[in-house]
Amino acid sequence: WIDPEQNRNHAGLGDLNLATKTVLVNGDRWQITNLFRTYFNTGAPSMGLGVGTIQLEPGFLLRYKWSDVTLFHGEIKYWLPLGTDTTFNGQVLDYGFGISHLWWESDRVAVIPTFEIIGYSVLNGQMTTPSGVAVSTDSTHIFNVFPGVRIANDRGSDLGLFELGISGGWAISNDHFYDAMLRVDVRWSY
Repeated sequence: WIDPEQNRNHAGLGDLNLATKTVLVNGDRWQITNLFRTYFNTGAPSMGLGVGTIQLEPGFLLRYKWSDVTLFHGEIKYWLPLGTDTTFNGQVLDYGFGISHLWWESDRVAVIPTFEIIGYSVLNGQMTTPSGVAVSTDSTHIFNVFPGVRIANDRGSDLGLFELGISGGWAISNDHFYDAMLRVDVRWSY
């Protein structure tokens, strides 16, 4: 469901994506994972529910165990649209760095504060301003911060680990995709 400022409201199926992950290194301190995501154009672009192109996003995810309670996380991804008008749809380098620290735990529950800095470098393309003028987005750099918390609950049964993450993010650069965001992640491992 979308509620844009310029166009009518619409609801329906948006673009779908399929991601594969392959763990390349899984050591005591380092974990390095290859990520490859494909976005399929299943949403209607005329209603604002999709972008009308197929996109590829290869990348790497990193984790470094600083201590038993503190982890550093990193990512680098490259977003590439296929079969589209290259005037407006450009390539984007997406990168991030984060830290998580085990603040409190019991036999079943753990509370883990997190902090992330996420950046985007738009390598080429254009955008249309609200006044209808097309401007270049080449060398646009966007930075966002996301403080948050994760709560993990290990039920000790066949239902396994349930984890809830909540974070709020906002832009710290002049250029931005959004003013603020609330992100909720749910993970259930069994």
